[in-house]
Amino acid sequence: MGGLVAVVTNRDAAGDAFTQKNLKAQGIWFDYETGLPDGRPSEKASRWKSAAQILARKFGGKPVPSIWVGDQVGHVTPPIDERQARGAWRLSRWA
Repeated sequence: MGGLVAVVTNRDAAGDAFTQKNLKAQGIWFDYETGLPDGRPSEKASRWKSAAQILARKFGGKPVPSIWVGDQVGHVTPPIDERQARGAWRLSRWA
């Protein structure tokens, strides 16, 4: 089936190497990870869009973000398009 995994956190981006090492040590594998750029607001929508673009350049094709996971329902990033909005709504009902 396949798929790519991007991790977007609100941890300081200067510590991305440490975050990546910790995630892997916990058995969480990913194709791309980014933290919060210094001095930027914590909104994640633009970082999710950037992650899709970076993964497309890295692996080819047209990756489409389809599942957001957050530690709180309110932290789930707004979907990028209408199809994703329907899926995100369904997922939020399970939380």
